[in-house]
Amino acid sequence: MKSNQITEFPSQGLVREKHILAYVNFSHSTLWHRINDGAFPKPMKDGRCTFWFAQDIIAWVNSKAAPDKQS
Repeated sequence: MKSNQITEFPSQGLVREKHILAYVNFSHSTLWHRINDGAFPKPMKDGRCTFWFAQDIIAWVNSKAAPDKQS
């Protein structure tokens, strides 16, 4: 049986939008609003394929989870 469920986020390599949306729990439109605002890593394109480096997404998530150091 084929499943569309994403079970885990890769620690390296290239990831597509569906992996990112499952990992960060954003909608498609929220993801692209944040990219356009500069608040999320920009993707790369190879022809019609859009992808991100998994390490960039993990670093972004970790930076959001880190405690505020400006206290």
